[in-house]
Amino acid sequence: MADRTSAGILGLVFELLAEGKSRNQMVKALWRARQDYDFSDDQMDADEALIQLGLAEECKDCGAVVYEGDEDHEEYCDGDWE
Repeated sequence: MADRTSAGILGLVFELLAEGKSRNQMVKALWRARQDYDFSDDQMDADEALIQLGLAEECKDCGAVVYEGDEDHEEYCDGDWE
């Protein structure tokens, strides 16, 4: 299934490029599309890039990366991510 996931994501990237989407439009479209695939945000191994794009931030209390849309972090943040 991973190959279909990879193919679908790459296909979306090429569609967005062909449509001449701006960087910001591409970021938003890819971030929305990730919900259609069977992996978690941290499995992308792109935390630094997501932070730079404003789609994630490092929790000041525990140091964990918190992704946009993660409304539950405060509930399980214990101040020590390790």
